[in-house]
Amino acid sequence: MAASDQLSRYMDYLKLDPNNFNLIKEAANSAYELGRYEEAINLSLKGAELHPEDNGMQNHLALCYLSSGKWSDASDIFQRLVNEGENSPELRYNLAFCLALEDKHREALLLLPDAEDHYLSIPAMAHLKVRALHYIAEIDEAIALGERLLILNPEDAVLHGLLSTLYIDSEDFEQSKIHAEQAIALGSNLKNIDAISSLGTIALSDQDDNKATEYFDKALQLQPKNGRAWLGLGMANMLKNDLNSAEKNFEHALIHMPEHLGTWQILTWCQLAKNELVKAENTLNKSLLIDHNFAESHGVLAIIQLIKGQTDLANESVQRALKLDPQSFSGLYAKSLILQHAGKTDASEKLMQNILDAPLGGNQNSLRSVLIKNVAAKSSIH
Repeated sequence: MAASDQLSRYMDYLKLDPNNFNLIKEAANSAYELGRYEEAINLSLKGAELHPEDNGMQNHLALCYLSSGKWSDASDIFQRLVNEGENSPELRYNLAFCLALEDKHREALLLLPDAEDHYLSIPAMAHLKVRALHYIAEIDEAIALGERLLILNPEDAVLHGLLSTLYIDSEDFEQSKIHAEQAIALGSNLKNIDAISSLGTIALSDQDDNKATEYFDKALQLQPKNGRAWLGLGMANMLKNDLNSAEKNFEHALIHMPEHLGTWQILTWCQLAKNELVKAENTLNKSLLIDHNFAESHGVLAIIQLIKGQTDLANESVQRALKLDPQSFSGLYAKSLILQHAGKTDASEKLMQNILDAPLGGNQNSLRSVLIKNVAAKSSIH
């Protein structure tokens, strides 16, 4: 009998016996398996009303909420069960997953101390721990955990994809490429978003805008809400000097990761390159509201102030940037610009002209290429 027909039979029986708890459970399970989550929620609510002490029904209701996108409702139930003493790894994983969806990654990690122990039976639990460590910028710890897990299962495509992004952020592009290609080779199809995005980022680092665009387009076809892919696509646009498209794609990225400071930073650079000083300053100020202690933001602020002829303020911003991070790219660049343009009355005008194509260093790399490589290497954090 088809699953949908079975559910129909359950519902017919319930019309005759609406308070049959076992029948409600069977119907709720059937509706859930069919992806008919609203029906499953209504049935589970009915069951929970009849037997509020039944934790199995409460857990099923939470799973229905989670699958229907009602993360907060799901989280409340999972948390209540944990508070009541339930401690199964499956329950803790489900609660941690909800917390991660709410960007509460440190809280999620508190529920996953034994994720490595349960890796072979609940691999998603360990995957979530790796992701959470990555999100809070514990890169070395996340890599060490991922590599240990691979010893247990070298053919874990998801884990290879996660490691590819971690190695991007540790600026080891060679290892990133190895894991990204392994993830894709192990998968039955090219749907590993982490791996595809990592290959796109590597292409950006190699200044291959066409290949980068191909990878990020593919990632966005599979996952349109992937902020990292929107950021990468925008940087590929910048390499092509398509600044209008770049700006739009950076704005898309910020819809999906509104606190990602690197995106705010490169959006500001993009607007500066378009000679939109007021817009660039507004963007920069928004990023400072998110985190006033991000060195790169103060470095870019110094450049804006220098363009406006506010040399004293620019010097203060440079000092603040380099105090926060002595290796701050924008801080050091702003400092060099201040020294270069000191006392020149046409400094502001020259700074605004082709700012992204200004040569840097003895190898004559442009600001555009160095900036993109700098942001690409930190695309998952900050």
